[in-house]
Amino acid sequence: MSTNADKQSIALTVSHELSHQWFGDLVTPSWWTDLWLNEGFASYMEYMGTNAVEPSWKVMEQFVIGLQTAFHLDAMDSTHPIYAEVDNPDEIDEIFDVISYQKGASIIRMMQHFLTTTVFKKGLSNYLNQKAYKNADQDDLWNALTKQAQMDKVLEPNVTVKDIMNTWTLQAGYPLVTVTRNYNNSIINVTQERLLLESNDTISDLKSLWWIPITYTSKKQLNFNNTRPIKWMKAERSISFNDTNVSPSEWVIFNVQETGNYIPNQLRYNLNQ
Repeated sequence: MSTNADKQSIALTVSHELSHQWFGDLVTPSWWTDLWLNEGFASYMEYMGTNAVEPSWKVMEQFVIGLQTAFHLDAMDSTHPIYAEVDNPDEIDEIFDVISYQKGASIIRMMQHFLTTTVFKKGLSNYLNQKAYKNADQDDLWNALTKQAQMDKVLEPNVTVKDIMNTWTLQAGYPLVTVTRNYNNSIINVTQERLLLESNDTISDLKSLWWIPITYTSKKQLNFNNTRPIKWMKAERSISFNDTNVSPSEWVIFNVQETGNYIPNQLRYNLNQ
């Protein structure tokens, strides 16, 4: 008799392969550098499809478990960007890994949350219709999503999805986001740096900067459903902002539902709350 875990595994696999009818078959990447448009989307849609069929399994809540392997590998010097240059056939097999699959799925999930599900689905539908039975690259996806995002006014007029997402696909690694708080004036300071785990890495990669959607909730607000960005880090090392709605006596949790592909470093200042 199959266990629930067996049934979930089978459902996820079937959903993944069905997703390739759209991501890979209907729309095919122009070259192997855009492999993540196949495997990242299929790896995310397998959860969405399974959740639609059997919501009682709560597989969307399990999504972050699979990210941990990608986080570990992507924190090594040996990692590679999602958009990986492929110059000869020997390099093709090397990019069928957790970066193309799990990290690719993670940044797609992040897009869905900062664009809103409605805008994401409309933009994605436009992308699939425009590129049906054709080749596509990531710029085609960015353009379709940007057009919908600007129509629905979920991004600033001068900001494109390409501005945001190229920082996630063209460079390796991911950020450690450190939050500190001034309890006297309600100023929150946020800094980013690349997270590296290898012991021979004495300093972080100071050249790497990401567009980061900043989400958080507090003890008083206690809203873990709102995953729209409250602030953006626009490929800048640090930002500071004032939030008088958060009192000095309450805790604040950043990266709601772990929808951003980053690790928040905030434990020290919350220990007092």
